[in-house]
Amino acid sequence: VLSSGAVALIDASYLIEQSERPDGVMLPRQALPDAAFVSLSELKAAQNPFPFLRIACCSHCWLQPDHPDPRGHNLRAVGRALKLLVKSFGR
Repeated sequence: VLSSGAVALIDASYLIEQSERPDGVMLPRQALPDAAFVSLSELKAAQNPFPFLRIACCSHCWLQPDHPDPRGHNLRAVGRALKLLVKSFGR
């Protein structure tokens, strides 16, 4: 599924960083910079001390017809949750 491009993984550190910006908002996938994503080759090369992949899934409806998160509410909530997960399990 990852190699097809149907699913893309966003780096937790990118989302945490964006959530801490005063003007941070959740952008549509199509508007994210390439640096926001973790590639399949990066995922395969990552050192993982656990016998499983540490992937969190997040899906939410758009809060307005033209923007998914115009005030950054969802991004801040996701950022807080990811910070706790990273603190518990590492990057």
